[in-house]
Amino acid sequence: MICWNMNGLLGKNRNKIKYIHDFSVNENVMMVLVNETHLRSTVFDQEIMRYLPDYNIYRTDRTKRQKGGSAIFVEKSLQTKLMASFSNDVVEFTVVEVKDLNIIAI
Repeated sequence: MICWNMNGLLGKNRNKIKYIHDFSVNENVMMVLVNETHLRSTVFDQEIMRYLPDYNIYRTDRTKRQKGGSAIFVEKSLQTKLMASFSNDVVEFTVVEVKDLNIIAI
């Protein structure tokens, strides 16, 4: 599992998301938890997932201010369920249950 304060998931040249891909493949990572994604509703999941095609994304974008946001990427082979997603002008969180591993990622 990777947990990363991203300070902008897509950023300049999309290098951060490419790094997640490379590291995940090399280390066989099943889950990636990211905060400070800085994503907006104008960014479609497909723009992100083309770099991580073997993962599902669960995300919560900050809606009332700039920056913020959280996302959880889970390997597609795992059975998952979105438990909660919340955003206000102070905090965002995403909660996913990974049934195969009997864990909840927040």
